[in-house]
Amino acid sequence: MINRITKAKITKEKTIDGIEFSEKLLNKAKRDHKGVKCDWIAHKDLEEAFHALNPHVAHICELTGPLDEWNEAERFSDIEVSSFTVSGEDEYEGVTISAQRTLGSGLVMSLNTPFIRWDNDTYPFISELAQCVNALQEEIHLYYDGKQAPKRQLEMFAGDDLSTEISTVSDDEEKPKPKRKQKVVKLADTEQ
Repeated sequence: MINRITKAKITKEKTIDGIEFSEKLLNKAKRDHKGVKCDWIAHKDLEEAFHALNPHVAHICELTGPLDEWNEAERFSDIEVSSFTVSGEDEYEGVTISAQRTLGSGLVMSLNTPFIRWDNDTYPFISELAQCVNALQEEIHLYYDGKQAPKRQLEMFAGDDLSTEISTVSDDEEKPKPKRKQKVVKLADTEQ
């Protein structure tokens, strides 16, 4: 039985990689699992749980204005959370979040929040952050238990032979060249 998910990463392909969790065994012993990878596509709820951390990354990394109030509707679409790590124990437990921010130039900047303890009194949205992390851990637990996105369209036909139905042009084959327009120049008749 999974008791505590401490780390996970969502890939560009929307699969979950590097899951770390611990489970308590019947004899009160604990077993840690590290680097568990799943090839299933993440369910929309799991993706949303990662996206819910976007505003926290923006606020913790001071990418926003003053922290007067929490704007839940603001989604910070230029930030994409890729992983989180919960570490420490008891009153020393907290979270670190990794994300990427797409800049106006199109370049991507990596962001890592500092370690934020749950008893932090300088970050005004610590309880909201804890709720988001708990929701994300629950979604990862459900994902690990089999909650996943519907299969991709071509995966539904995995056992079928599609080679006769799909035709592609390889790089070795010669592709037809587009016809060029020819310039037509009329020469005037000149008398000599």
